[in-house]
Amino acid sequence: MKRELRKTEDRLVIDGIGVIIFAVWSVMKTFLLYWMGEDQTETVEMAERIPPWIVVLFFMIFSALLMTPRLFIGFSAIAEGKGKRKRNAYLVLTGLIIALNLFLYAAVPIYLIRNPGIYHPRADNIVALVIDFTSLWILIEMIVMARRVRRLRNCAEE
Repeated sequence: MKRELRKTEDRLVIDGIGVIIFAVWSVMKTFLLYWMGEDQTETVEMAERIPPWIVVLFFMIFSALLMTPRLFIGFSAIAEGKGKRKRNAYLVLTGLIIALNLFLYAAVPIYLIRNPGIYHPRADNIVALVIDFTSLWILIEMIVMARRVRRLRNCAEE
């Protein structure tokens, strides 16, 4: 029982680290999509009119908004995996992020089917999609591991 608990706690810590890594990936992906997108003529024309410090400030604020929930989730999972504290808020937030991702994964193909000719698949889009699905898998596994850790700890206490 103790061995299984330790193994499950380790997996929860690893999942927390994975969430943090994917938070960094999300910011990098946003940055790369902005700066290295295909058709950037409108973006370049608009960027020439906007001072660079405003673009950087906007990017930093957007990055913070994108990373903060995932950092909270990752650090909370690590703390629970190490037995430091147990929070329910990070599991609720994780569930909301999973639901939002599933909604978007369903809505985007429907939009593209209704509006043919908008999307032109590229290799980097496919790689980003695979990485996003991996991130989703880690979030789902993290919820499963957190519930299992709590159940095993309750059994060990009895």
